[in-house]
Amino acid sequence: MKPSGYWTKEKCQEEALKYKCRVDLQKGCSSVYKAALKNKWLDEICSHMEYVIKPSGYWTKEKCQEEALKYKCRVDFQKNSRPQYSEAYKKNWLDEICSHMKYVNHPNGYWTYERCKELTSQYKDLQKFREEHHALAQILRNNKWTELCDHMSSIRNPNGYWAYERCKEEALKYKNRRDFLTECEGAYRKIKNEEWNELLSHMERLTTIINRYIYAFEFEDNHVYVGLTCVLNKRYNTHLTDDRSAVKQHIKKTGSLFTHKLITKTSINLRDASQLEINTIKKYKDAGWKLLNKAKGGGLGGMRAYWSYEKCKEAALKINKLSDYKKTLKHVTVIIKKNGWEDELTSHMIKDIRLPGYWTYEKCVEESLKYIRKSDFLKYSPLVAKAARSHGWYEEITKHMSMTRSYWTYWTYERCKEEALKYKTKTEFNVKAPGAVMSARKNGWHDEITSHMINVNLYWTYERCKEEALKYKTITEFINGSRGAYNSVYINGWSNVCSHMIDGRTIRRCYWTYERCKEEALKYKTRWEFKKRKSGAYNAAHLNGWFNEICSHMPLNVYRKKNPISG
Repeated sequence: MKPSGYWTKEKCQEEALKYKCRVDLQKGCSSVYKAALKNKWLDEICSHMEYVIKPSGYWTKEKCQEEALKYKCRVDFQKNSRPQYSEAYKKNWLDEICSHMKYVNHPNGYWTYERCKELTSQYKDLQKFREEHHALAQILRNNKWTELCDHMSSIRNPNGYWAYERCKEEALKYKNRRDFLTECEGAYRKIKNEEWNELLSHMERLTTIINRYIYAFEFEDNHVYVGLTCVLNKRYNTHLTDDRSAVKQHIKKTGSLFTHKLITKTSINLRDASQLEINTIKKYKDAGWKLLNKAKGGGLGGMRAYWSYEKCKEAALKINKLSDYKKTLKHVTVIIKKNGWEDELTSHMIKDIRLPGYWTYEKCVEESLKYIRKSDFLKYSPLVAKAARSHGWYEEITKHMSMTRSYWTYWTYERCKEEALKYKTKTEFNVKAPGAVMSARKNGWHDEITSHMINVNLYWTYERCKEEALKYKTITEFINGSRGAYNSVYINGWSNVCSHMIDGRTIRRCYWTYERCKEEALKYKTRWEFKKRKSGAYNAAHLNGWFNEICSHMPLNVYRKKNPISG
């Protein structure tokens, strides 16, 4: 990694001379491209390059044919010459210009055991084989031909490889956590699992939605597009590749060259950025430029600017467990994760749930050794089984296990009866021992072995439901606390047992009386507004036949105005 200030103008110029177009420079040496863009040298150091975006109609059939002859299969043609491939596909030339190419996709049944054996014998490294033949590796797993890969070596660091000093040395190579996780996931996960957070303290947070840049695309034909963004490079690339962008559409239409101008050299607060964008648009307009912007300036987009770093931190500090954090802050966790704050803001929490990457190969093996049957492994350790499947270790770590025993041979009368005596209700028996239930029903033992169980439907009488309902203040609590009693109340229409409850969310008859519905309806001028604002009263009035009466003051033929923006 180069130190800050390494890429001077001379070095950037020297590097840029190796490439023929800007796209190749950006892909081949992104650090030079970024340094030149930041210091406004890009146009100068790229003056020798060809203009990449061709005018409409440039790719004729002859040019596409000439490009296609360079490749032996359509996959390579599509991957390396996407503009020509796309144009040929749109104009229906693809079959004709690709007639010399081989068809790569094989028909069903092509990969027999002998063909798989012949191809796998050419590889010694398992990881390389999986990367180059991902689909074939999946076929081997599905057909249980994994012995064809036994001669291959799997490069994996030994247990205990990522010690503290090694992790520290690796962490110092990166400036932010995202790059660290991408380039060296093993070291990053070890640091998080062992809570060596001091090794990550030198890393800076990436650009967030709190600050924005103002930029402009100035065209030679006196057109301009002014924009606002928090991720400058990503937005620049989107304008040049997305067909919906006003910039891309103008380039396609006119073929005019442009200059990408940065109005603010550093990112500024979003509220200041919003006003500055409006002022910049006005300045260009007064100077006689023709604007390509379709919307008015100052819009901050659909991002949640409300949840700043400070507010997310304040909300996270109120929670002690990682599981509670996932449940109670569902809408905030997305923002925290997207901005790369998750590790920092959850460092004080008790890790009562596993983080991604916890189940390593060694831990999966250790967990699998606890089980004799695959069915028990899948039932009691589903997350371990899922992790093993995703990494391709499942067959290897379950070799010592036997397949699930058949319900019909294992579940004898004595075993079914013994299992049934553990449960008090049929519902619990069905959920926790489905194998015993299936066998008992098939052999006609079900009624006999469940004779000691309580019939829930007969248990909840009116008196018991009333007694149970008095323990709760709201219907929500009643549903969560005693579902069986609530179901009996709902089915039998004993809504009067809930009359003391405040919540009328589910059993409408308990709360939305005629008087309450009428009182609520008088607050609204249209039926649509009544339905949107108070759907509970609206639905209750419909069900009880009061709707037309309580809505008599509302006009019938009133429609909302169509949103001019959405069309």
